[in-house]
Amino acid sequence: VNLNLKMTEPESIESTSYEDNDDTTHQCIELPWPAFNKFFKCKGTDSKGNYITTCVLCRKSIKSSKTTSYNLKTHFERKHSSKMNELKTLIEMDGNGTKMLKPKETQLTLKDSINNFGNFGNVSTNSVLIDWIIDGMHPISEVERPSFIRLWQTLTKNKKPPITIKTVNKQILNKYQEMDTKIILELSKVSNICIAADLWSAFTRSYLGVSCHWIDEDTLIRKNLALACKRVRGSHTFNILAEELHNIFMKFKIQNKITCVVTDNGSNFIKAFRVYGINDDEDDENINEESTDEIEAVMLTDILDDIDITGRIVLPPHRRCASHTLNLLASKDALKSLEKTAHNTVYRKVYRSFFGKCQYLWNKTHQS
Repeated sequence: VNLNLKMTEPESIESTSYEDNDDTTHQCIELPWPAFNKFFKCKGTDSKGNYITTCVLCRKSIKSSKTTSYNLKTHFERKHSSKMNELKTLIEMDGNGTKMLKPKETQLTLKDSINNFGNFGNVSTNSVLIDWIIDGMHPISEVERPSFIRLWQTLTKNKKPPITIKTVNKQILNKYQEMDTKIILELSKVSNICIAADLWSAFTRSYLGVSCHWIDEDTLIRKNLALACKRVRGSHTFNILAEELHNIFMKFKIQNKITCVVTDNGSNFIKAFRVYGINDDEDDENINEESTDEIEAVMLTDILDDIDITGRIVLPPHRRCASHTLNLLASKDALKSLEKTAHNTVYRKVYRSFFGKCQYLWNKTHQS
């Protein structure tokens, strides 16, 4: 009967009695739960690190896991329930009675966060601030703004910000150079690359964006990287665009890997690739023949500069963006056709009906 009772008792570790064996370390040690040291004496540990204890009240040997005091607490509840309140009082005083002695991972209070803020090294602090400036596109002068300095001193107990405008400029430049190095290394492993380029204006400033796209030869996964987003000063003429693109291709060492460059239908892009493209010899001859009809005075230095640029700039094959072409077809060309076919009532009716539905759906997307 006693054996059956023991088998039905749920224990986190099946063995509740202990006998000496070879793989047990006999030493008098304290349990990692101080509240239980008053009622249990630890004889030692077994080969797995579990504790071998003896109950002071009933002299029963109990094996307890090294990570929890569940067995000890369960034994106390079953055999010594009259003293359970005393054990609970000790656990509450210790605050650590049922789990392994280990720092409790809880969210820090605001006071503790402020007290611990800034205890890491200056290198880590600088890196965090640089990432904050870059990610939020904050002005570099933000680190010397009086309100930022007051915030920093409040969080770090009157410590000065560990970074200045000069340091920010230097570290951002270092990060930029590191990123360029990584991109060059990544693209050196690629055989064929497609380039997408675009030019736009915002707040009276012009920018050239260039990205590259390729398919990984091993995984067949499409990958892409942004190569440039730089400001273009002056007029957006074809020769300036050609030189900017050429410099970007040379910088990342991909001039011989580009299969094609995709742009919109802008006349400056089209002429740049027509003049500096690889297979445009016939167009160049036609341009030269047409230009001989008119005579104009030019500076000799300008001619030499043009010869130098034309001789060293060679652009890859060009492709016009299909989406932009369809957009022009559906908007500009369709509108021009509407003006030229004023007498065609059928076309005008279809045009207005179609674009009326499109406008209705577009308005609905903003209302939902």
